[in-house]
Amino acid sequence: MTPLWLLRWLPWGVLAGFLAVTVVFLFQAIRRVKMHRRPALLASAIAGALAAGYVAVVWIGLLPDRYVRVDRPAGVIATWLASWFVAWRLAGLSSKQSAARRLLIEGTAMTATLLCGLAVAGIDIGKPLDRLTILIAIDRSRSVDLVPGAEERIRTELR
Repeated sequence: MTPLWLLRWLPWGVLAGFLAVTVVFLFQAIRRVKMHRRPALLASAIAGALAAGYVAVVWIGLLPDRYVRVDRPAGVIATWLASWFVAWRLAGLSSKQSAARRLLIEGTAMTATLLCGLAVAGIDIGKPLDRLTILIAIDRSRSVDLVPGAEERIRTELR
């Protein structure tokens, strides 16, 4: 059985680990492959990390998930890792390509990676949910005819 204190602090530990891994990746990406010179790659890698960070912050309870909901949080982690992998690989593109062509390749590849990953995660953006469902059932069978004043009662209940 999992100790109660572990369950209480697990989301915070996951957030701390996420932040540590993100900082290490960004430091290594800037140092090794000079990703700071490729704004499309850097922005997309950060966008993938922000999606995973959002899931962690909602899990902790610091933000409500009223407007943006995630059906499959594991898909967001896959998106995070995939965006980093693709950004790292695209950072090694040949410098012989023109700047416009390289930017177009990077932008479309990273956009496709992020959108496919977020589709897998099941991102739902919409109106806030109040999480209240009201169901009304009206019995129109012949047994209702045996109850005195049934039609009047139905009208008052629906108001």
